[in-house]
Amino acid sequence: SMALRGRPSKVSELQACATVGQPQLMLEYYRRLKQHGLQPAQFLLTYWDLDSRTCYRNAQATIEHLLSRRSFVPVINENDAIAGDELRVGDNDRLSAHVAVMVRATRLVILSNVDGLLDTADDGRVIPLVRRIDDRLRALALGTQSELSVGGMATKLLAAEIAAEAGIETWIAN
Repeated sequence: SMALRGRPSKVSELQACATVGQPQLMLEYYRRLKQHGLQPAQFLLTYWDLDSRTCYRNAQATIEHLLSRRSFVPVINENDAIAGDELRVGDNDRLSAHVAVMVRATRLVILSNVDGLLDTADDGRVIPLVRRIDDRLRALALGTQSELSVGGMATKLLAAEIAAEAGIETWIAN
């Protein structure tokens, strides 16, 4: 642990945190998946990997091969240790949508610490189904108030739009 009191503001500090946290994250995935006879496969991407035709195809082939073996769970994350602002996808919600498109998924499931998109005009109830994302819905997704996360519901809606353009259904669940 880096014993920080809050989220660092310097890019180099955030990148250092990523290098320390990534092995811990993978160890936790390994422990949990092993109980089900599965193994994690770490996969770190940057915007460049999605933008380069060669890198995109290599990533696509690797992920599809891992999935075809049915014993590996690709754990895909943005490569925060090296991605500066010019190479960043921006958040793991949008990254997940790009990967879903890459592997021609039928469904994208985004897990959150909330039950879904909440309708503040209706006592904060979850909106169970969205057929079209419009300005009213975007206004409900005002981003996160948490210092430890990035993007909040706004990035989840952006991810859903990316997926929808490819005909992929998106679920947002707690």
